[in-house]
Amino acid sequence: MVSVLWDSRGLFWEIISDEHGIDPNGMYHGENDLQLERIDVYYNEANNGKYVPRAVLIDLEPGTMDSVRQSAMGMLFRPDNFVFGQSGAGNNWAKGHYTEGAELIDSVLDVLRKESEGCDCLQGFQLAHSLGGGTGSGLGTLLISKIREEYPDRIMNTFSVVPSPKVSDTVVEPYNATLSIHQLVENTDETFCIDNEALYDICFRTLKLSSPTYGDLNHLVSVSLP
Repeated sequence: MVSVLWDSRGLFWEIISDEHGIDPNGMYHGENDLQLERIDVYYNEANNGKYVPRAVLIDLEPGTMDSVRQSAMGMLFRPDNFVFGQSGAGNNWAKGHYTEGAELIDSVLDVLRKESEGCDCLQGFQLAHSLGGGTGSGLGTLLISKIREEYPDRIMNTFSVVPSPKVSDTVVEPYNATLSIHQLVENTDETFCIDNEALYDICFRTLKLSSPTYGDLNHLVSVSLP
């Protein structure tokens, strides 16, 4: 399985690493042999017993990539698998799909091919992205269509954060989501929709957080991914 993440802050891999007994440096410190039984689903084993996530991290601006590198999980990822642009998408689906994203897509596909070729038996691709911003929606759906062309018989699985009118950063989020939906319907085998408003409700009502942060919301998303 090859995972593609946007602005994930490494939280998904924090959960997966904890389940498999992998520390932030990629070394195994678990206590149960079952933790290593299926570790090759998500990890490649490198030199000196280190495990490296089979993940590609993408954005059209460098800021989020710097955040991941500086986080506790920053040393876990392969440096070559950070793929980013410089200008950003400006919350514009068309920029992510047709202009800035189109300029970056070949670099992304090169990294994906290398990861795919390193798999013993490639099952499919797993994408975690947001439909409200320009990169996750525009570049995300462009990448999905390219992967579908190149790997038509592999599973395409997405975890898509859907914008909510009550929880919105920008007024164009509904447009970005609408332009993305038909691409997801056409090119994915499974799409798990994650509602921003539902995430806030969980934080307020269940976790009793009066002012949830993005970290709280991202943590909920990360524990929901299989």
